[in-house]
Amino acid sequence: MVFLEVGTNNLSSTVPKVERDRKDVNRLVHAAQEKFMGASIFVLERSRRLDVYGKRVKDYSNELHQLSNGHNVKFLKWCRPLSDAGGAIRHMFFRDGVHLSEGVAQAMADPVGHSITKELLYDNARGKTLILTFSQ
Repeated sequence: MVFLEVGTNNLSSTVPKVERDRKDVNRLVHAAQEKFMGASIFVLERSRRLDVYGKRVKDYSNELHQLSNGHNVKFLKWCRPLSDAGGAIRHMFFRDGVHLSEGVAQAMADPVGHSITKELLYDNARGKTLILTFSQ
């Protein structure tokens, strides 16, 4: 399995930079497919950030979802269990408003691995979108 998480550093930038990011993601997906032939490739959704660009992350994540559909990769929705009603990850899970705290990443490791295994074993009819559910 290959997991691709695309950064959001260019969210404050202009459209041409976002277009460049789209091309970079395309190249990254193709490179992963060539290097790891036969591996399941996942593009991770972007979590809503707590800074001023947080609202643009949803649009960016939607772009990644569209790109994944065109490349025979799976789009992995992992943020929902940690999010508030508006879709933003709750502030307690961030160390600085942008990056997840180390404790959250460690706590998520086992449930994420279990959910991915379960989804890989079950080829659902939702297309290439995987929705993870977590339980304590």
